[in-house]
Amino acid sequence: MSGDLIKVLIVDDHAMVVELLERVVAGEPDMEVVAIARTAEEARRAMSMEPDVVVMDYQLPDTDGATTTKALREVRPETKVVMLTGLS
Repeated sequence: MSGDLIKVLIVDDHAMVVELLERVVAGEPDMEVVAIARTAEEARRAMSMEPDVVVMDYQLPDTDGATTTKALREVRPETKVVMLTGLS
């Protein structure tokens, strides 16, 4: 990955969170958002973009982030996942 941009997939169903994460990634010279998914199904399809990192919401409309992470890692095990939650 040396010299290449770190490709980021954002998986979250809240528009404000997605916008914030996009801004954070845009502020990093070595990172780019390659896809945004609002559901687990969209995230599965977005794996075709071969992200290096997935920023995953724990609560999604169609399933939970842990289940989605497991499915995504089966497709691309080298992808790193950062899990976010607003649960307390």
